[in-house]
Amino acid sequence: MLLRKSHAVLSLGLSLLVCLLAAAFATGPALGSTGAVGLIAYERGNEIRLVNSDGSNDRRLWQEPLPAPNFKGVRGLQWRPDGGALTFASDYQQLCSVYDGDIFTINADGSGLKRLTNSPACAGLAGFPKGTVRVEVENQTTESEFLIYVEGAPTAEVINIAPGAAVAITFPNVADLGSIQQQIVLINGHFRWYDAAVFVDVQAGQTAEASTRLILTGSNAYRDMGATYPAWHRSGGQVGFIFYDGILLKIAANPPVSGDDALLLAPGAGAIATSLSWSPIDDSVLYTGIDSIFIVQPGAPNPGTPLIDKGGSQLWLGLDWLPDGSGFVFSATGGPIGQENSNIYRYTFADEELVVLTDFEDEYAGALSVSPNGREVAFEYADDAGDPSQLWIVGIDGANPHPIGIQGESPDWKPGTGIDFTNWALLPMIVDR
Repeated sequence: MLLRKSHAVLSLGLSLLVCLLAAAFATGPALGSTGAVGLIAYERGNEIRLVNSDGSNDRRLWQEPLPAPNFKGVRGLQWRPDGGALTFASDYQQLCSVYDGDIFTINADGSGLKRLTNSPACAGLAGFPKGTVRVEVENQTTESEFLIYVEGAPTAEVINIAPGAAVAITFPNVADLGSIQQQIVLINGHFRWYDAAVFVDVQAGQTAEASTRLILTGSNAYRDMGATYPAWHRSGGQVGFIFYDGILLKIAANPPVSGDDALLLAPGAGAIATSLSWSPIDDSVLYTGIDSIFIVQPGAPNPGTPLIDKGGSQLWLGLDWLPDGSGFVFSATGGPIGQENSNIYRYTFADEELVVLTDFEDEYAGALSVSPNGREVAFEYADDAGDPSQLWIVGIDGANPHPIGIQGESPDWKPGTGIDFTNWALLPMIVDR
């Protein structure tokens, strides 16, 4: 009897608990409702800002000046999956880097700025012992004025080399980064002359000779030889990014000094990407290619499986996974010619369903981010091509597209925000047994 009574009381207590929980959830917005306020990071020039998803409390997280008006500033940002840091790409340190744009991370409170590619960041070079570098440069181009940069130097230096001439250049005050091959590049505007065979092992307190002469030709000049549009691996231990003319690369989130980045796919895979997004549930990578959106596994010997195709004149403008990995959203241009507007679409893997979320006829939706609860999409909006982007939000079902009153680009929703927990019952509850 006592045992049966105990079970009866426990059953009654659990029933009461279920009723209380049901009543609590019924009295207000459901978990993850669109009424909850989240936090969005976005870029404006070379500035990263934070704003609540209702447009309130807009504030600066980080900013550095650009050396010249032709610098592009931040080009893509994303929260780490635990929300503790952001990764972003910027070209603001290109005068002290082998690349013309690098990948950085910064903590959620604005501290701990770190350069991942071509590390350390400019300021970090001061703590290394210094040496001198001597390199020969031969100019087989029609240009005559260049900047030269030796990896580890505090900044690039101006040099003049007449077409057809060869000169020897001595470069002092170069940080000795260890027993590594420090690279040498020449720069003219957005072009960089680079040859992997030309490097130097800097020796503190000594003059070190470059491995061979750097010959400037049309075949070793690279336009926009930099890193853009980073994306975290779900572990937070790696960052993928686009390099140069569409190469998919990755780098450790805590690389050693001058740590190498690496191919995300196998050599010769044939992928040319404009953006990427790493899966929140496994290692799969989505990326926008020239004509298709692909899904691929790291290390694959091929470009992967095409999921969505577009017309030749259309452009991909945004890409992000759904938080549960069941699909993704993207934005693409459209119209009679292919670029008269752009809209947002949702694709689900299970039924291969493609749903249009916006119906802009002559407006544009650009870079985008799905909220952590999967209920909303933050995106760039512009009335006309070339107009400054405004931040808008639309429901994942296409409902209620609206502005939040902020001018900015590359919105990314902070993980763990925008989820309404106010109707959870307080636990533990005591059940009389």
